[in-house]
Amino acid sequence: MTGTLTRSLLLPLVLLFGLSASASHVSGVDITYNCLGNNQYEITLMVYRDCAGIQVDPTVTLQLSSPCGNTSLTVTHSGPAEISQLCGAELPSSTCNGGALPGIQQFTYTGIVTLAPCDSWTISYTNIYRNNAIINLLNPGTQRTYIRAVLNTTVNPCNDSPQFSNTAIPYVCLGYPITYSFGAWDPEGDSLSYTLINAMGLNGQNIPYVSPYTATEPIPGLTLNPATGEVNFTLNTQGNWVVVVQ
Repeated sequence: MTGTLTRSLLLPLVLLFGLSASASHVSGVDITYNCLGNNQYEITLMVYRDCAGIQVDPTVTLQLSSPCGNTSLTVTHSGPAEISQLCGAELPSSTCNGGALPGIQQFTYTGIVTLAPCDSWTISYTNIYRNNAIINLLNPGTQRTYIRAVLNTTVNPCNDSPQFSNTAIPYVCLGYPITYSFGAWDPEGDSLSYTLINAMGLNGQNIPYVSPYTATEPIPGLTLNPATGEVNFTLNTQGNWVVVVQ
């Protein structure tokens, strides 16, 4: 892999069989890319929406910046896929289908861009303000969501980014030890490493955390295995928590 990816997670922590407060904004995002050859890349933006919240836009604009120049890319989704963490028999009762059980939709935005050879392209996406119910960020309702991927387009052959196989919106239960995996894998078989980083807002600026939470301990006692990306924690406070991993 010749770049870095950032993934922002929203962890709605709920009592067993309980319901989380509905989110008014986008719950999670990530960016990946695939090389098509001839300096062309397919960029994929994954947006996770709480079905009790606002609708997402049919098209969004990604910013691409580098020392070699700047450009933008408009990406479009073809429709949502429901990924609610409910049993099959309960899906008709999710908020995605007019019910009351917590529902999540996944929107996949894609677009193709031609990038000049450069050792550091940053692909970024900024969304509207965050959910006011987030516990570990200071004034979250006034902070935007920012996500980015960085790639090197000078390598030959060109490279694809790592891919994620697990949802970015895991619902977990209070008082239970939790082990979460990103399900990340690299198409070329390159090794991956993981680190906890600060949540970012407009223009990639760091968002302050509510004390005692920090970027490296956004949940009390949370640990991240830097080699496997496995996250472990136990939480005893109900609410929504942001964890950002690069």
